Amino acid sequence: MALAKATQIYDWLADHEGEISGGGYYCSELKLILWQQPKVS
Repeated sequence: MALAKATQIYDWLADHEGEISGGGYYCSELKLILWQQPKVS
């Protein structure tokens, strides 16, 4: 179950990468709030 959900999230991110850059985004399809966090060096 968790692996299937992770696969859905990964696929969605790959298809919508530009939509969440620079902030958060609510994904109604997956019922999740997604955000991008800058890398720490």
